[in-house]
Amino acid sequence: QVGTDTAKFDPFLTNVSAQFAITPATIHGIAALLGLGGRSASRQPPATPPPAGTESPPNPADRTRSVGPEALPIGGGGKGFNLSLNYTRIRTRPQADSASIGGSAGSQQVGFTLSFQPTARWSATWESNYNFDTRQFGAHAIRLERDLNRWHASFSFLKAPNGNFAFSFYVALLDQPDIKFDYEQQSFTR
Repeated sequence: QVGTDTAKFDPFLTNVSAQFAITPATIHGIAALLGLGGRSASRQPPATPPPAGTESPPNPADRTRSVGPEALPIGGGGKGFNLSLNYTRIRTRPQADSASIGGSAGSQQVGFTLSFQPTARWSATWESNYNFDTRQFGAHAIRLERDLNRWHASFSFLKAPNGNFAFSFYVALLDQPDIKFDYEQQSFTR
């Protein structure tokens, strides 16, 4: 028959992916928008210098009393932190001609990476993901790194969802990378 169309327009969302990062600059920007950062140092009137001969020795505690968004105590002695999040949802369109069997027709999870430097020479990273369908965390990976003058040390720990783990320790001379020490231990065999 001509002119009979049984098709219907029926959009179906099959994939959503979003990612963003939060850094100290993000928090400073939000604080400035909310008026929580105080006045910026560039907008302050210049301070009048004290009369000659009345200067007191500098107080190290005064360096912590800054004004503006930089006054927020974020991060340690290093370069702050970075939190990256990514969300993924995947769905499969159910077929009209097949019977639905129990279970999920897709997956939904969030992954994250948190990295920060508690001091100028230490850095730490934690990576993991969470599956909303199984309500479980995936693999956890934790890495600590330290610069030791002419040496670099790296400690890594990995735990898989099935309980397996791996630990590694690595130290190398920066001037001569062939001079190094490796140690690795794991609960599964290769």
